[in-house]
Amino acid sequence: MPENKKPFSMYLPAMRYMFAYFFPDGIQLENEKDRTLFALIHFSWISLFLGFPSSLFLYFFISEKSGLLYFVSSSMTVFFTFIARNRDTKSIRLFSHLALLAVFLIVTYDALLSGRYTTSGAVWFLVLPIGASYLLGHLWGIVWSLPVFLVIGLCAVLDANGMLSPREMDSTMRITFWLMDLFGGMFLVLFFLSMSESIRKRSLMTLREANQLLDEREGRLKSLVRHLPLAVWMVEKDGHVELAGGEWAQFFDVTEGQPSEADFHDIFSFNQDISRGIEAAFEGEEGYLELAVKEEVFDFHFIPASLKDGRAERCMVLASEISASKRIKIVENVNKELRKTRDQALQASRAKSEFLASMSHELRTPLNAIIGYAELIDEELSDDGHDEYSPDLLKIRASGQHLLGLINSVLDLSKIEAGRMEVHAESFLIRDFVEEVAATTKPLASKNGNTLSVSALDGEESITTDPTKLRQIMFNLLSNACKFTTNGDIAFRVEVQSREGKEGYSFSVEDTGIGIEQDKLEEIFQPFSQADETISMRYGGTGLGLSICRQFAELMGGVIEVESVRGEGTQFRVWIPKEHNAKVEKKPRRKRDSLGVNTTQTFDLPKFNELEGRTILLIEQDEDVRDVAVRILSRTGYKVITTSGGEEGLRLMKEFSPSAVLIATQLSGFNGWEFLAMCRGDEDLRSTPTIMMLGRGETPPVVHQADGWVMKPLSRGPLIMALESSVHR
Repeated sequence: MPENKKPFSMYLPAMRYMFAYFFPDGIQLENEKDRTLFALIHFSWISLFLGFPSSLFLYFFISEKSGLLYFVSSSMTVFFTFIARNRDTKSIRLFSHLALLAVFLIVTYDALLSGRYTTSGAVWFLVLPIGASYLLGHLWGIVWSLPVFLVIGLCAVLDANGMLSPREMDSTMRITFWLMDLFGGMFLVLFFLSMSESIRKRSLMTLREANQLLDEREGRLKSLVRHLPLAVWMVEKDGHVELAGGEWAQFFDVTEGQPSEADFHDIFSFNQDISRGIEAAFEGEEGYLELAVKEEVFDFHFIPASLKDGRAERCMVLASEISASKRIKIVENVNKELRKTRDQALQASRAKSEFLASMSHELRTPLNAIIGYAELIDEELSDDGHDEYSPDLLKIRASGQHLLGLINSVLDLSKIEAGRMEVHAESFLIRDFVEEVAATTKPLASKNGNTLSVSALDGEESITTDPTKLRQIMFNLLSNACKFTTNGDIAFRVEVQSREGKEGYSFSVEDTGIGIEQDKLEEIFQPFSQADETISMRYGGTGLGLSICRQFAELMGGVIEVESVRGEGTQFRVWIPKEHNAKVEKKPRRKRDSLGVNTTQTFDLPKFNELEGRTILLIEQDEDVRDVAVRILSRTGYKVITTSGGEEGLRLMKEFSPSAVLIATQLSGFNGWEFLAMCRGDEDLRSTPTIMMLGRGETPPVVHQADGWVMKPLSRGPLIMALESSVHR
């Protein structure tokens, strides 16, 4: 029995003293020992103060057997009720009450037969089972006593109508019965009054517990709502906000406990769409709304609550901030578009690379033929005394060279962007490199009345890098200096310089030309960009040269820098590390001029009659290039054998044993590098001099396995020099 549910016996003075003796610190029914002691006290009190007097009354005034039977049955009822309470066994409880009901019927029947039945005595009979059931916490005992009430009521009706024949009693017995009737009636009145008060208190206590539980649950609900990542309001029809919470509730300045006289139209006055959504929810319609509030985007959800006849008594408004999710979607869409754009750009880049690779052959091949034929025609007309055509033919050659240079620049830039540009490093002397570049540049400098000064290192300083790319960088910088300077000074210097612990060399080109604006110094390194829009019209150019120079310098592990003053001049500095990262096979390298011709060996240039009888094998797939080469070599006195395929070339080498072999990189069957490797692997062909005919950018390391090389378009001077250098080796 819970501590806060006091039994009826606690209201009697005798029981209060008894409980105070056994429980001086108050009744604590949490443990089994206190519960057992509490029940035994009730059992003893009921048996002593209720069961025993009732049994004596029945024994003396009804019959001996009725008194004994009642005492035994009442004691058993209390005992079984106690057992049933502790074990919660309904069958034992039912048996005890049925046994007591049977005893009551027997005693009543015996009292009727003996003429000693009185209504008050029968009512007194109910005190024990009802009291025991209530005191021990089992109100079902009262329910099972209903048949007793029916019997008592029936007998009372019979007694009132004189249908019962009571026994004649003397005055003493009459007074005793009257006192017992009075005492029993008073006891029952007090008992039912106390029981009703106890029931009322229990009801109030249950209601208080229910309210407390409801408050706890409401508190947990509010705490949960308060931490939700949204705004929540429960709005009643009168506009009163019954509930407000969520992390975003304060954002709307709508809090719990708004004045009940305020209408929800006033509370949510910042937007009429919200008011319309609430009105629709009160009509029983659930709604959604996406709305921007104070630069944030929210998703409003209107939910009708407490529906009655299709109409809502309350409306729940949920507002979830969706700006973050929107931004995530936007970012996802942007990323998707970027990926799509990237894929399209990569596809376009591949298409461009394929186009340029195709156009490399389709454009350069006819240009090589144009330049070669122009040179041949010029020589033949000059031999015939028609020198008046030489200027026109020179313009054709110059225009062809310019167009070829433009195509080469575009192809270089394309290879760099595609990441297919490679560095072919080799070791060479700084002094020889500077002299070679200066010798090629001096005619350009003198053309505009400029003076070229060169300052190179005196010792045997060497550098390991890509000579072709470094040469192209310096040619471009020097040609720009010559072009933008008139009657001025141009200085070409090389110095030893270390950067970040790395040894290297600084190649500088300084002029006194037109200069560059400070805000254009970075822009000039962008593809197709120039310092001034009028420069391309006055001086020509495509704006690719400096961009390629920077890319080449970075590929070789270096940097390019520029300083300039408008109207005073410009200085470019190119720093290149002494050793490139790639492994390089170091071996003596013969000095070559800018066209790749060996100039280290010294010999007397043979006269044409000394060249007669020499056989040259020419392996070239392009018919025009083959024709130009044959005409150049034939005019020089060589005998030329031609073929377009590699296998046929090997057969002709073994058959005719030529003095030298000119090999193109692209052959039918296999390429020129494979052909060169086969020659070096054949004992009979290994000693035959080989010269590679290279296109733009074709300078891989395996070229050094050849005895020489010459660049296309073929020109008489470089071609003859390359052949004679190889033949006289």
